[in-house]
Amino acid sequence: MVRNLGDATQVKEAKAKEKRGRDLQLSDLKFALSTKPGRRLVWRMLCKCGIYEQSAADSGSWTYFNEGRRSVGLFLIAEIMEVEPESYVLMMKESKENY
Repeated sequence: MVRNLGDATQVKEAKAKEKRGRDLQLSDLKFALSTKPGRRLVWRMLCKCGIYEQSAADSGSWTYFNEGRRSVGLFLIAEIMEVEPESYVLMMKESKENY
C-alpha cells in the first residue's frame, strides 16, 4: 500500500509487489493448464459459468445472475488467452473425449 504518492520509492515498491502478485496468478493458471486434471477443472468451471448459454431468463433477477456467472467465465477465458491460448482448444478437444 502506498501511503505517500509523492514518495517514488513507495510507488516503485508497490508496483513491484503488484507485478509479483500478477506473475504468480498467471503462473498458477499456466501450471493448471499444463496438466490434464487442471484443464478438466478449468473447463468444468467455464461450462458452469454458462458462457455458451443465453443469459436471458423469465425473471430479470435470473438474467442478472446468469450474466454475473457469464462475466466470471469470460474473465477466465481472458486469463487463459493471456497465459496459454493453445490450451483453450486443447480443453475443448479433451472435453469431447471425456464426455
